[in-house]
Amino acid sequence: MASHTVLPGRCALPPYQNGGVTVIHRRRDSTVAISTGGYGSIRSCKRRNLSCFSTDKITNGTAFVIANDEKYGNKQNISLTPRLYDYILSNVREPEILRQLREETAAMRGSQMQVSPDQAQLLAMIVQILGARRCIEVGVFTGYSSLAVALALPESGCLVACERDARSLEVAKKYYEQAGVSHKVIVKHGLAADILTSLIENGEACSYDFAFVDAEKRMNQEYFELLLKLASSML
Repeated sequence: MASHTVLPGRCALPPYQNGGVTVIHRRRDSTVAISTGGYGSIRSCKRRNLSCFSTDKITNGTAFVIANDEKYGNKQNISLTPRLYDYILSNVREPEILRQLREETAAMRGSQMQVSPDQAQLLAMIVQILGARRCIEVGVFTGYSSLAVALALPESGCLVACERDARSLEVAKKYYEQAGVSHKVIVKHGLAADILTSLIENGEACSYDFAFVDAEKRMNQEYFELLLKLASSML
């Protein structure tokens, strides 16, 4: 399942069925888009003369990173071999509470929707690098990625967690409580588009530092447009 992240910026790129833009962030010198898969995303970035970095898992298990930017040069690829990926997974610093949640989720229906430990660690690292305090997650499932983000947030941080499945949310809330981060997480049960629209109508536009989307793919375009209104225009 592809996942999508929106960082502060004002450049909306449409997701593609064969790959979607994962990170949108406007730097002082240029706009950068990062994708977790699909050359459709790369073509979209190139048409807009954007810096584009894309990782795409190919059938042979190799991933590629392609850069198209004057500053970074035209580097063709960096291979992520199965051996290297195994090394990454073996060195993921996964807190015990996340391991417990991952194992409980593995026995549940729809467990394939859970993000991997390395993806969750990347999200947590991005939150820490940004110094993010206000975050949004669209598509919580049992809370693995949102818990990783909540653990990375400062005590005064806040994560709005949007999920329509009540049963999955109960698992997530249990682990928020066990991890001692429930005070950082505002759980929103319902349709994400309605929740995001409500946040905007309540005057919260341009007030969030980070957003992660892992939900119904046909709604990604609408999620992106709403989240770009909620994302702050500068770090």
